Amino acid sequence: MSTSKEKYYYSINEVSKITSVPPYTLRYWEKKYKFIRPKKGKNGKRLYKKEDLKKIEKLNIYLKKGMKLEAAIEQIKNSPQKDNSQILKEVKKELKEILQILTDLTII
Repeated sequence: MSTSKEKYYYSINEVSKITSVPPYTLRYWEKKYKFIRPKKGKNGKRLYKKEDLKKIEKLNIYLKKGMKLEAAIEQIKNSPQKDNSQILKEVKKELKEILQILTDLTII
């Protein structure tokens, strides 16, 4: 059991430190591309969720691979969001198929 409490929201400075993306870039992406939509607190400060962090991290990966910003954002927007249980089910199915192929090969 974890003793630390998991955060639900992150400030723009925390997101900047975690993702190595400057705050002004995060604000630009928010306004220009509507890519991330942080909630605004009572004081007007941006509050980012974990989903926002994941999007920013994916975007960084695409940009480091040389993809243009607009294309990377479209790629992320158009990719279906799967939860871990769905991914595990797909992996399990693929492993069963591989096992069947290997079983068939050893019979022959």
